[in-house]
Amino acid sequence: MKRCLLILLALTSFTVSAQTIDQVKKFKVSNPSNTVSNTPSNAPSVAPQSSPLPLAPNLQPPSAQSTEQPFNFLLNPKVQKIAKFLSNKKIVSALNTFSERENIRKMLKAQLALMLVMFILRAWISPKTKTFMAGLLANLWLTALYLFVSLLLLPNFIYGPGYLDFVKEAYAFSKEFTG
Repeated sequence: MKRCLLILLALTSFTVSAQTIDQVKKFKVSNPSNTVSNTPSNAPSVAPQSSPLPLAPNLQPPSAQSTEQPFNFLLNPKVQKIAKFLSNKKIVSALNTFSERENIRKMLKAQLALMLVMFILRAWISPKTKTFMAGLLANLWLTALYLFVSLLLLPNFIYGPGYLDFVKEAYAFSKEFTG
């Protein structure tokens, strides 16, 4: 939840610039009469109308905002790379294929069946190992087999050859995005 709130805060670009902080400090120093005394604790304190605090550039009305934003989300090169990746026709068609209700049901049934088969295979192979290292190697081999079948063979069988194209494009994107 905290991570989502931080991402949302970054996306909406509510940042306080150092200039705004300096203006607030100058305002407090130049107007010592702003300190409220002899007022009830529930009464709101109001700054005098003669010199209101200037708004931060990103909180001003759109007409008053300058063209330079402290953080413009869409001009970020990483965001542009993600948008380019998601606008690729192969990726869009693959995602449409993955999201079809019939394919989701088939994939769920196949994954559950594979999991059951792997539990049975692991229960059959594990007692036959005589040493600790043999057990580790057997479990490593079974885990590698499960990952290979569940991440490559089943989706390729259910979704068709578009799945491998998607994997290739996603791999190329990940290399470009991080490198």
